[in-house]
Amino acid sequence: MPSAKQLFRYLTTPVNTTTINDNASNTLSQTQPTLDLITKLSLRSMERKILVAVDEGEESKYALSWCLKNVVNQNFMDTIVLLYVKPPQVVYTAVDGTGYLFSTDIIATIDKYKNEVAETVIEKAKKLCKDLQNVEAKVEAGDPRDVICEAAEKMAVDMVVLGSHGYGLIKRAFLGSVSNHCAQNIKRPVLIVKKPKNHSANSTF
Repeated sequence: MPSAKQLFRYLTTPVNTTTINDNASNTLSQTQPTLDLITKLSLRSMERKILVAVDEGEESKYALSWCLKNVVNQNFMDTIVLLYVKPPQVVYTAVDGTGYLFSTDIIATIDKYKNEVAETVIEKAKKLCKDLQNVEAKVEAGDPRDVICEAAEKMAVDMVVLGSHGYGLIKRAFLGSVSNHCAQNIKRPVLIVKKPKNHSANSTF
């Protein structure tokens, strides 16, 4: 299959007007289907799958909005994959010296709350992508650093977009930086979008 550059050169090469004039409509009718096929193949080669990690923070919302405006090309049918990572399931000790710490009902309530948060985040992200034709959503559980890295490789995405939470040195030492970890371990382009300090939640891009 020809590369996108070769197809572009073919499409932009001037057509011999003498040939068209001599053969009239016959040549045009035979050439047009070929050009249409090459155009479709060219556009297909430019399709991309872009993974965007989303969460409850404004930094994530800004990163997605920035990506939609500056990275996604609707004409080339880019696919956006929205990935939300739920916190990993915590194993609670059922009994200690004072009795029961967590009942199964409480654990079920916590899990239900996590699922509701995930649904809310995904729905808000989908609304931002309302003008796109190809939008996928995935919800996983675990350490965001590991889940995002594994998802990027498994889905063979063309790019990963993350928001930067701007943690200070101390907080980053305890919590770790998801964006830094992904940038160092994902073997694909990683775009980290930092939300400006003076940017409000209701600002337009």
